Amino acid sequence: MGLWRIPRRNPDNAVPDFRSLLQIDVIESAQTAPHLLSQIPERLDRLVRIGLADVDLDRESAVGHQYTGDGQSFAFSSRQLGQVVDLAYVLAELVFDYNKWYKPELRLRIAVEVGPLPAKPGLYPSNISCNRLLESPQFKKLALRCAKERLGSSMSIALIISNTTHRTIFSGNHTKLAKRRDFAQLAVAFKEFEDTSWVSVPGFDAYSLGKLIAEGAAYDAPP
Repeated sequence: MGLWRIPRRNPDNAVPDFRSLLQIDVIESAQTAPHLLSQIPERLDRLVRIGLADVDLDRESAVGHQYTGDGQSFAFSSRQLGQVVDLAYVLAELVFDYNKWYKPELRLRIAVEVGPLPAKPGLYPSNISCNRLLESPQFKKLALRCAKERLGSSMSIALIISNTTHRTIFSGNHTKLAKRRDFAQLAVAFKEFEDTSWVSVPGFDAYSLGKLIAEGAAYDAPP
């Protein structure tokens, strides 16, 4: 056997525990004035801490937590998926109130996925797909369009969840704040990733979001 023999990652073929994956990113943070840019991570962190406590999520119990420059990512138990989705709506109110009084203003893109995730940090299909949802151009464009439709700081967050997440949380009474009627369907494609997702933007009903999505798709379609 050679010295550099590659070990089998999962010799017993066990499926890793399913996790609720959360990724948060600040919209257009690079456009913030340089003297305010350094304040974004600290202020986002404070808002996230308050939001986590409000939905009874213990930051210290997170299986994984990372700072991502102008954002954060978490992995919680799959049993907490409803709370993770509800967190987006708590953050919507917290960020809205924050923007009334403080600079720089914040607007967030939030993605939620659920899937198997090993305890050892690394790149796995589930956390990759969560990132693809967050960074998909279709979601980014929709979030910016909603922000422009709501000038004056009233738009604070845009949420995207996977089809699996949507089906799971609305299969029973698993959320307190998130409602099925608030979500519109959005087809996403980014790099190798293609899937159907669901989006919600507080301040927009599903019909209005659907119209914006259809208009964006028509605009981007080749002649």
